This record gives sequence, C-alpha cells and structure tokens, in this order.
Amino acid sequence: MKDLTLYHNQIEHIENLDLNKNIECLSIGKNRVNSLDCVGYLRSFPKLRMLNLEGNTICNEEEYRLYVIGFIAQLDYLDFVMVNEEERIRAQETFQDELMILQEKEVIEKTTRDRDLQQKAETELLKLANLSVVQNLFEDMLEEDSELSKLRTLPGVNEMLEDYQDKCNEACEEFRAEGLQQYELRKTEHWAFTEVVQRTRNTAAMDARVLVEKFNAEKINTIQETLAMFNRASEEDTKFSGIEDMYEAKKKLQNLNNRINHLRDELISIEVKQLEIQDKMLNEFETRVRRRDGPVAFWFCLHFFFLASFGITNNFSSCLSFLFFLNTTVR
Repeated sequence: MKDLTLYHNQIEHIENLDLNKNIECLSIGKNRVNSLDCVGYLRSFPKLRMLNLEGNTICNEEEYRLYVIGFIAQLDYLDFVMVNEEERIRAQETFQDELMILQEKEVIEKTTRDRDLQQKAETELLKLANLSVVQNLFEDMLEEDSELSKLRTLPGVNEMLEDYQDKCNEACEEFRAEGLQQYELRKTEHWAFTEVVQRTRNTAAMDARVLVEKFNAEKINTIQETLAMFNRASEEDTKFSGIEDMYEAKKKLQNLNNRINHLRDELISIEVKQLEIQDKMLNEFETRVRRRDGPVAFWFCLHFFFLASFGITNNFSSCLSFLFFLNTTVR
C-alpha cells in the first residue's frame, strides 16, 4: 500500500502502521493528533513523500512545519504545500541538536534490533540442526550452581572460570561448525530426494491426465452417436429398423461401461506403480544416508565433543579442588 487516507477519524495517536513501510502518501487531516511525538514514529517510513496533518491540534505547535520537515527529511509535500530547499536547510539547522540525539538513539536501537534478529536466526538454525545444546552450554552448566558466587571470592577462581569458559566455547564452536556442515549436507540431499519424488509424481499425474482426457473424448463421441441412434430409431418407419438402432446404441453404451472399468484399472495401475517407485526411492535414500561417511564422521565428532567437554570439566574441577586445598592449608 502506497497511499493511505485516514481523514476525519477521531485519531489521537499515529500507530500500528508498521506493516505498511512502503507508504508514500499519508493523509491524517481533521483528526485529534496533538503531540509532535508522532513525527518520530513517521521517521521509520523511508518512502513517505506526502504528509497531511492539517486540521489537527499539532498544527498549532510553535515551529510545527519546520519541526516536521526537519525530522522527516525526505518529505516533498507537507499539508499540500511543497517543501522547498530553503525550508529543509533551515529545519535541519534549527533542530540540529535534537536530530543528532535522535539519530544516535536510532542507531543504538537498530544495532540492538539487528543483534536480536541475528540471535533469533542463530537459535532457530541450531534448533533445526539439533545443535541447541551448544548455544549456551557453559552458562547452562553453571546456571543452577548455588555455590559459584562463594567460589568466586577465592583468589584465582575467576581466572580459572574464564579459562574454563574459553575452552568450553572452543569445543562448542568446533562441534557447531561440524554439525552445521552435516546439516547443510542433509538439507541438500533431502532437497534432491524431494525433487526426484516430485518429478515422478508429476509424470504419473500427466499419464493419468492423458488417459482421462482420451476417455472423455471417447465418452462424448459415444454419447453423441448413441443419442443419434435413439433419435433415428424413434423416427424409423418399420419396427425392425428401430430395433436394430436400439441394439447398436445399447452395444455402444456397454462398450463405454467396459471402457470405464478399463480406465479405472489403468489409473489404479499408475498409482500402484507410483507407490512402488517411491518406496524403492525411499529405501535407496535411507540406505545412502546410512552409508554416507558424513553422519559417521559427525557421530565421531559428537563423541569427541563430549570427551573434550568431560576432560575440560574434570580439569577445572581438579584445579578448583587444588586451589581450595591451598587456601585451606594457608588458613
């Protein structure tokens, strides 16, 4: 949607338009908008060129026009009056400080928003790849450790925890990389399998469609011939001539009925053959996946990941116990 008119609707706040970022012309005249805060909201519509707020209380604000032009720099028309370059420059200079603060805030918000979206995408990817465990493994392991805050008071524990976290994250990253590589291989192979299956289905559907269309043509021709015979029989002068036409018509209808049964058998045969082909393809696909080296390598990687995690954890526990022993001895 490019043009939106909300003229005379008792509107007090400009909101809930986020799904229409392509708006170029927005008319909200004769409403109850009474705060310049709405201008900040409209900055998020980069294609907005024409804005009408005429008839709202906001228009009575001091320097209203300059404020709107300054904060929505791309506007060409405001309240049906063209924005000239002189106005644009004056608006930018008048509200330079406010604009700088707002722009810095927008940059921070965009950075936070992008980071959240990236984090969400990463979480979804790891979930699809069955790798969710590696995303926050270190934090999850220590989340319910009620003694951790006490341990941190001991000299050297924080450094040991940092080393422990670095090694744990390194092991998680290696496992994540291998897991995502295997996930991409599985996706590619699954896509190829799906494509082949779909092509087979399309071929079977086309064969069935050809048979049905051929039968429909035969059916129409047979019905037309039969009707012609019935009409001719009703017009025949002699009884025997009419009987002969009726007999021929009945014979054609019986042949059509037999053709229906034959068509049914052909369609069932196509379906059965299609199911057999798909079953064979599925078995071959599963066999190929089981025999492929990738999954074997991945399970080895999984095995070594847990071994590495176990070793790192044991090493941390040993160092922690030794440190605790030293502190106890000194006391």
